[in-house]
Parts: sequence; structure tokens; C-alpha cells
Amino acid sequence: MAFTKTLFLSLLAILSVNTIAIAPIHAVGVGETWNHYPPTSNAQWAAITFGNGRFVAVANTGSSHVMVSVVPVIESGPPPPPWLQSYALSGGETTCMDGWSQSWAQWPNSNSGGFVCNGSIYWSSGAQAWLEKPGFKHGHDALMPRMAYRCGVKRFLTGLISATLIVVPLSSANAIPEVTLNPRVVHGVEGKPGTFPYLAALLETRELQQKGAFRSQFCGATLTSSTTLVTAAHCVVDQKTGERSSAANITAGFTRSLDSENIRLVGVSKVSVHPDYDIETSRNDIAVLTLASAVTDIPPLQPLTPEFAAEYTASGGATQVAGWGNLAASGNKYPAVFRVGDLTIFPDASCAGGKRNEIDGITFSGFNSRDVDNAVMLCAAGVNSKKQIVDACQGDSGGPLIADGSLGPRLVGVVSWGEDCASSYPGVYSRVSALNAFLQGAGALPVSVPTVPPIVSVVPLLGELQVSVTAGDDGTAVTQYAVTAVGRSAGDPSQVETFTCFSAPTKKSVTGNCSISGLITGLEYSVTAISANDQGNSPASAPVIAIPSDQPVAGGIKSANFRGKIAQFKVTPSLPNGSPTKTELVICTPKGAGVTRSARISNNSAVVRNLNKSRYDCVVRIATEAGVADSTPQTIRRAR
Repeated sequence: MAFTKTLFLSLLAILSVNTIAIAPIHAVGVGETWNHYPPTSNAQWAAITFGNGRFVAVANTGSSHVMVSVVPVIESGPPPPPWLQSYALSGGETTCMDGWSQSWAQWPNSNSGGFVCNGSIYWSSGAQAWLEKPGFKHGHDALMPRMAYRCGVKRFLTGLISATLIVVPLSSANAIPEVTLNPRVVHGVEGKPGTFPYLAALLETRELQQKGAFRSQFCGATLTSSTTLVTAAHCVVDQKTGERSSAANITAGFTRSLDSENIRLVGVSKVSVHPDYDIETSRNDIAVLTLASAVTDIPPLQPLTPEFAAEYTASGGATQVAGWGNLAASGNKYPAVFRVGDLTIFPDASCAGGKRNEIDGITFSGFNSRDVDNAVMLCAAGVNSKKQIVDACQGDSGGPLIADGSLGPRLVGVVSWGEDCASSYPGVYSRVSALNAFLQGAGALPVSVPTVPPIVSVVPLLGELQVSVTAGDDGTAVTQYAVTAVGRSAGDPSQVETFTCFSAPTKKSVTGNCSISGLITGLEYSVTAISANDQGNSPASAPVIAIPSDQPVAGGIKSANFRGKIAQFKVTPSLPNGSPTKTELVICTPKGAGVTRSARISNNSAVVRNLNKSRYDCVVRIATEAGVADSTPQTIRRAR
């Protein structure tokens, strides 16, 4: 889970070959705070060069404090150690950057360390040398969630800003170099004190105890009630095994800066992942963490509900994203203070329809429907005043996408994935308004009264009606359905009676099924339904007129697999409805001219041969003594 960060070490040292002891100063960038390394009996040395090659800083980390020298680069001097020369001659990786640059690897049998920068070698000597190649990640990088992507690699989103270390040249050999951290905003802005109080950092508990909050943060989350955080499912699910993270290994931190000594830490007692979360497609990438103790003094951010989705997530709408993620599209630059980016919501036609979208003169490419499902995802990106792309990046995963409207700020999205960081594609977020039922069931959103009538479908049988009920699309969690049929009774045809049956959603489906019997075949019945939860009932559905019948009911095609000119079908069972079955077939009719082919169904499967055409409309057909019924046609295509 953890994605290890690195920090700039702010160095204020006398320009001298003699080292002096100073306390480490944390700042934003790509270096390392040396006291994060455990003290050892042997001194540990490293060389760091400014990107412009003007100075080399030499640091000793063999004790709890940091010893630093800043020395000028001497163009002529003793030769570098042989291993470093070989590294340069073999095309060693360039480590020059706008700011600090370093390359790490341990050389336990050497007493020197250094860098190759634009073909030049920078080195120093000490009790032990280190070399770290660009992109190397310490500690628990192997635990960072990753996800397969059909057209490349999806990144779990995180960072919003970059910073540059500016070095003022020395005027004399004994002067103190003026080292200033100047955060030049590339993508977003630093979060102001008191803002986004509901933003939480997810910290790996064991790493937190050993290395502190900065090194243990791996995702973001949003406080939506006094006892719940909403985050991304991929933050708490292993992307290779599907195993869910242990609640004990996650700690929530409420803070502006991960370097603060006053971070409010709260344990997690339960991890709830959306039951339909799909690792491969990222659909339903949302999870709820139940806190071990209530947080009553921090105002939560309410998740957006479906009835306000049109207002809050309209194309072109303004949003903000916040997190402690990576500041650079390439490389690793992580902030201690969370960053905020201003984004714009993309139209669905661009997010999943492949159409380009322009924001402030910058044209973005669109994903296609194979990658993005608009029903449960939304896209957003931003452009700042310098025409630079604003986006989330590694480490921001699970954090909030916030929009303002008539109800005040609302959580409209959860940072999920993207195609690189700050690229020509937008970031993709889980659409919160479409996932309300899960949030309500997990306690992250108050349960409300269903406001939309359920959807009713009826299968007429002999003296009976089979009724399926599905909750209306208002995102409300439903616990029960009640079905009513009004018509004449088989017991007393002269009387109009009311018949009822009840059903409930299951873990696998929001649809409930029940049957009403004792009806008269051939007569009409008016069927309605309501959905309900602990808060109340929905309005009744529009009446469905159904007539019990002795006609059979055809099953359906579940799957069709072609092998050459042969197709193997799996089907759902048909209902003879009280009459003996004469035949049950799969029948395939070619698109256009051609011969219709069929095969008998046995054990819910059939094999249809001699399918010479490329496309067929296929149905399940059952014939009984009472009549014939066909399923809804399904088009199948033969591979070329």
C-alpha cells in the first residue's frame, strides 16, 4: 500500500571541507532526510549535487544528527573511483534535475560515493558510498497498488505541484551558500491552514510507527461522517491477489502537513469494499473505512446524492482535488503539505466517448467506452494561468473531488486512475452519486427515504404471476419490496381482491423476486410495487397490466462461443408452464440471406453447426401443447 516518498534536505553549511553537525531541515523536493536511516556503527556517506553542477554536498548519516559539507566542484583533481568511472563509461543513468539530483545503490566495499550528470562524474569519499538510480523507491514500494490497463499502465492518482531548489552562487570560498526553497506552482497550490478539514491521509500503521507520517502515507480519504472515511477500493485491495487490507494496518491522519508533530491519528476498525469492485476495469472503485473512534469536532463532507448530480457534475463545472501525492509527472517529488488543484468536469462524450475536449486553449484527448464507464466514473482536469495542466498523480488516490452548489460543498468523486499524470488525458474519478447505495449500506451516507418508484417486470404463468422488482435510480439503499396485484380471485371470481408478495435485494443483486398465485388464467391484474427501508417507503410504481397464461416462457442465451462454423450456447431454463414440452431449441437466423440453423437444448446447452455467415440473430424457442415462445433475440458474431 505504501508509496515511499523522498524529501529535499535543506542544507545550510559552511563552505569548507570540514563537516559540521546540523539538524535536518525538511523541505519539498527529491532528496532524502538522512535521519530516516537508522544509525549504524559505520558512518554512511552520500554525495548530492545541485542540478546545475555548481556544488556537491557530502552528508554523513551514521548518527542521529546530520553532518554536512558543501564543497565546490573541482574540474581537475584525483580520478574518481574505478566503479564510478565504469558506471559513467557504461552509460550510467543521467541524474541531473532542476534542483537536487542523486543516484543511490550501495557499494559496501567502497569508501567513495558520487554521481554521473550529463557525462560528468561527481563523487566524494567516506566510510561507505551510495548510488541510487532515478525512479528507485525505498521501503514498501512493492506494496503500492497497481492495476493493469489495456492500453498502457494506469496510474493511481496523486500529486499536484512541483518545487525547485534555487542556489545562489558563492561569492567567496568561505561564504555560506544562500539556499532558498522557492515553490514554483506547476500544477496546483499549497493547501491553506484550516481548509479541507475533512481530508485525511491514509498511513500504513507499521511504517507510521517506524518512520513517521510522511514516509507511511499511501492514499487519501474523505471524512463523510463522524465514524467513516470514503476512499478508493484500489487503496485497500491488493491488485494482484484481490486480498483486502487489514484494518489494523491502516491509520487515518488529519493534518495539513505530514511533517507536523501534532497529527491527529485515528485507528480503523473495519474495511468495506464495494462488492462489485473490478480490479481490471476499475468500475466501482470505492471503499469505506470505519473509524475505531468517532471524530466529532471535524465537519464531514457529505457525498453527492443522485437528485443533485445534474447540478454538481454538469459538463464544464468547477471542482477541486486535494492530496499529498506526487508533484511531478515523472520522477518522485512529494510534498509534506497537501496540495489543491482546480479542475473542470469533462462531458461524457469526451470522458468515455473518445471526443476531444478543450479547456482554456489546451486540447485533451478522450477515453473510449472500453476504458471508462460513465455510469460510475467521471473525468476532470485543469489548466492554470500559465497554460500548464493540473491533475492528480500517485499518492492522491482515494482523495476527494469536491464541487460546490446549492447545498454547499459535496464529495462528487474519488481519485481513481489516469493515463500518466498531467498528460493530454483527464484524470478519472469514481462517480459518488452513482454509488450511494453502497455508501449508505456501509454507513458513510445517511439512509434516506426512497424517492423514485421501483421498476417492475412480470412473467405470466398458469394461475400465477412471477414479479421482479428493482430499486429506482436514486441511489438509496433499499431493504425490502412489496408487490400488490388487484383482480379477481380464483376462490371467488365474483370478488375483486388485493394480492401481495414480498421480496428483498440480495448481496449479488438489487432485484427481488416473488410470486402471486391463486389467480385466474386469462383475466387481467393490475400490478404495482414499492421499495422500502427503515426511513420509509417509495412512491408506488406505475401499474403493469398482466394476464396469467398457460403459454410457455422461453429461457435466454447466457453465452455463445464460436469455433470455426460451430457455436456452443449456454442457456437459462425455459418454463413449460404446466404443459408437456414438445421441443426446446436454439435457433439462429443469419443477418441477410442465408440458411437458418438450429439445435436441440440438452442440460441447458446446445451446439449449432454449419454457421457460414458472420452474424446471426439467435433465440431460445420452447414449444408446448399450449403454445410456442421465443426469447429476446441476441446477435452473435463469428470470428473471422
